[in-house]
Amino acid sequence: RSVAGRLTTLSLSGCRALSPAALASLVNAARDLRSLDLSHTAANDVVVEAVGGRLGSLRCCSLRGCAGIGDAALPLLFLGCARLEALDLGHSAVEIFPVSHSSQSLRKLALCHCPNLRAEAITSLAENFGESLVQLSLAGAGCLDDSGLLALAVSCARLQRLQLSHCDGLTERGVFYLGMQCAGLLELRLCGCLGMRDDEVAQTAA
Repeated sequence: RSVAGRLTTLSLSGCRALSPAALASLVNAARDLRSLDLSHTAANDVVVEAVGGRLGSLRCCSLRGCAGIGDAALPLLFLGCARLEALDLGHSAVEIFPVSHSSQSLRKLALCHCPNLRAEAITSLAENFGESLVQLSLAGAGCLDDSGLLALAVSCARLQRLQLSHCDGLTERGVFYLGMQCAGLLELRLCGCLGMRDDEVAQTAA
């Protein structure tokens, strides 16, 4: 077997000189991977299709900082990687986060600072992964407001860690909803949320 064929963990983070074709070739050869880090590379939807088509045993995948990755290949990723537990799509071109089927395995998801992210993406992740998610990052999600956070909290009641920094559409009302629905929440980050006010936060704390 080739070197790639024997690997269970592969990190190519920051290898920007590798073309999408080269990345896809490596993915196709490394069928036994459990962990794959392609963050800050030239990975695009073609590479994601290869991941979904070949890496059925994948548990952890980071595609953070891959601006060439959008919505097109995500349904195949979740269909082919049915055991996926952690996925980082931060700083990507994801918009609506389309998923063709629900998953009970995904526990950690990052969609932080995705400039094109829309409210439909929040609805999709809540409907498809709400029962299993324990850690979620939506930092910088300009599409997220109090009503969206309520829907998220209702569907994702098992959340333990939630990153909402720089979500300017949130107020204390959304945080109140969150506290009511997510009894197991241990970590909440609201850094830079400009919609929060002194008196409102005091009322929420009370």
